[in-house]
Amino acid sequence: FKCVCGTPFTTQINRVKIGHTKSCGCKKKQFCSSASIQHGDTRIGKKYYLYNVWSGMRERCFNIKLKCYNNYGGRGINVYKEWLKDYVAFKDYILNNIGERPEGYSLDRIDNDGNYEPGNLRWASRSDQQYNRGICKN
Repeated sequence: FKCVCGTPFTTQINRVKIGHTKSCGCKKKQFCSSASIQHGDTRIGKKYYLYNVWSGMRERCFNIKLKCYNNYGGRGINVYKEWLKDYVAFKDYILNNIGERPEGYSLDRIDNDGNYEPGNLRWASRSDQQYNRGICKN
């Protein structure tokens, strides 16, 4: 097959017929490159921690295949609408309101039954988070 960019490539004919393969891979590279450039936090070799926090937050609430989904999305926990598809808005809120993450801390919802939303987030240690769940083990 010949890609729209002019590069020849090989693939199974049925993948082209059903639309799974549309290019030599240049389209994916182009898409991923432009998505990364929007905020610069996912470039190869520089995965900024807040991007992982944002991605994990969304996964826990919307990926039903995740083991922990029942503790988040399965309980009705949601993500603030403005942050769903806008990493930069999430990042700006975190940095301007709760600051950089202290070492050994992770994102926590102050009200464990509340959503990932402004006013309900903090950086917390593991023990703080266990206490917040009501499962504090001594």
